[in-house]
Order: sequence, then C-alpha cells, then structure tokens
Amino acid sequence: MHKVLLFGLMIVSPLCVVAEVPPAPLSFHELGSVASDALDQQVVQIRGFLYTADDGQQILAAEPNLKSCCVASEAKIGQQIVVLGELPSHQRQAVFVQGRLIVERSMTPNGAAKTRFRLENASIVPAEEHAGGKLALGLTLLALIGVGGYLLRYRGNFR
Repeated sequence: MHKVLLFGLMIVSPLCVVAEVPPAPLSFHELGSVASDALDQQVVQIRGFLYTADDGQQILAAEPNLKSCCVASEAKIGQQIVVLGELPSHQRQAVFVQGRLIVERSMTPNGAAKTRFRLENASIVPAEEHAGGKLALGLTLLALIGVGGYLLRYRGNFR
C-alpha cells in the first residue's frame, strides 16, 4: 500500500510545483456585482482594454474603442480601473492584466457611495502563460483523479 501511495506522490508532486496557479480571471461584471471588499488587496487578473487618460494615467476598461471623454470620467468611475505599472500605453485588443486590486470607497457630497478601483504592480499576462496555467492545473487534477481512482479500485488488495 505504501509503495502505491509513494508512487502516486512521486507523480503528482512535480506537477503541483509546476502548476503555479494564477489567480482566477475576474470580469468587470463580477467586479461590480461581488462584494468588492473581499477583493481588496487581492492579486487578481482582469481582462480589458488599456487607455491613457488626459492626465497620463493608464485606465483599464471593459469597453473597446472608448472616446477620450469617457476615459477616467466620473460617470464611468466604477467601471474602470486605474492601472499602476509598466504597461504599453494603448492596446487595440483586449489584454489580461494582473496586479493587486485596491478598492477605495468614498461618499459624494450628496451622500451617494462611490467606489474607485486601482490595480497596483500591474503587468500584462502573456496569452501563452494564461493558457499554460490552466493546462498545468488540468494535468494536476487529472493525475489526482487517476491516483484516487486506482486506490479506490484496488484498495481491497492493500488491507
């Protein structure tokens, strides 16, 4: 019995080391609908379009082809993220950006709640890394299921 368990661990252990699991991708819809306090200070990945505001800040937004008047506007403040990091200034295609999410809450003069999002230490996640993390996780899960199934099937022989 111990030989089979050790063999299973020998197979699964290297996969677990290789399978550094990236944070689950977050959508702008989820950002607005989930309790964003739970996401505060968490490392997240989010897909969006990068823009540069008039003041030079980089903004990640869900919508493509935004006009300059809509980038970093007060009306869209809860649907855009200020991005701090070394990123290209403008991307025509959607990109995955990873960083530490900071949630800032405040009140407007008329008493309405306002939420601002900031992504610190941000970087673009290359497409091959994004897909590779899922592949490594899938292989790890497949190995665990295989070892578990083997043990269940032949467990009567190990007693």
